[in-house]
Amino acid sequence: MNSLNGKVALVTGAAARRSMGHGVALRLAGEGADVVMVDKNATPRSLFSEDKGWEGLNSVVTEVEAKVGKDWQW
Repeated sequence: MNSLNGKVALVTGAAARRSMGHGVALRLAGEGADVVMVDKNATPRSLFSEDKGWEGLNSVVTEVEAKVGKDWQW
């Protein structure tokens, strides 16, 4: 669809694996937006054992890069 090409989106609360921000960041990137992701904790603690190895914002950036095939800059 790419209806957001050329737009920039700021997504807060994106570091947690099960956060709304995580899902929103992936969706916006998939729609073509350049996404800026922030969170108060770059690697939040999780209560779920399945989240072991989750690296917070770094993991989200990796997912977005895989989804849209872009090189992201910090």
